[in-house]
Amino acid sequence: LGRAADEAMIPLVESVTEMAGSSPFAGGPPTADLVASWALVHGLAGLLNHGKLRWAEDLNGDIDRLVHNVLSARLNIS
Repeated sequence: LGRAADEAMIPLVESVTEMAGSSPFAGGPPTADLVASWALVHGLAGLLNHGKLRWAEDLNGDIDRLVHNVLSARLNIS
């Protein structure tokens, strides 16, 4: 289970690296950007699973775009 959890983080780490321009592990332990992004993704998953984001204009059936837009806003990236 631990290995599966680690592997599930790979896409998030790659996304944060691409969006921020550097690895969240570059300075050692994970940066606040990665931890905040992880928390945001889990929060979004919970909201989506419970049908709480049906009203979101960004959604339009494109979950990947919604996650990207939310992470971009968190990382102050356009």
